[in-house]
Amino acid sequence: MAKVIKIEGENVFINTDDGRVSNISIQNMNFTPVVGDEVDFFNNNGALLVVKKQNQVVNNGMNIDNINNSNYNVQPNSTISVNNKPDSITILLYIALALSMLSCFLPIISISYMGVNYSINYVYNGGKVADGVIIIIIQFIVFTLLFSKKKKAACWVELLALGIFGLTVYNLFSKASELLSIPLFNLLGIGFYFLVISLIASFVLAFMIRNK
Repeated sequence: MAKVIKIEGENVFINTDDGRVSNISIQNMNFTPVVGDEVDFFNNNGALLVVKKQNQVVNNGMNIDNINNSNYNVQPNSTISVNNKPDSITILLYIALALSMLSCFLPIISISYMGVNYSINYVYNGGKVADGVIIIIIQFIVFTLLFSKKKKAACWVELLALGIFGLTVYNLFSKASELLSIPLFNLLGIGFYFLVISLIASFVLAFMIRNK
């Protein structure tokens, strides 16, 4: 009978039926383990799922089958290889994050004066570093949090990026109404629209997966 014998952070050591010790990530368990818990191994569409012995696993459309430890070729003091591929929403989130960082380098304002075109991006503006650098740093942090499976934290950090850009837009339109004789919408570049779409999409997608 498989039993939890040691816990170190997110590593759970389980003494399996054949007397070997398996090091399994706590992410593959549907409960908070304590030393002494008896467990069963299940196959959930190719991914390893470990449940408490007394728990009843209900088949609600998922292909969950009880498996023998040997099916996963468990070796002493080793980590079991499981399917941790990101789902489609997470993949879309990665794309939106990458697009938002790229958009910071595209023109957010384009001005044509006496036949000469000028453009301003969100990273470097008039010899000064703009707020786009902060956005890029935040998006890298969100990437890191997602890879670390800290999706709820990634969601709220992404909200910070959206808030910073929202403040920039507010200041931009406030100053434009005082300095420009033409509507600012006529001067907005492709980078502005890409940033709006990608930042909103990033937050919405991060919010959707925050509890997964």
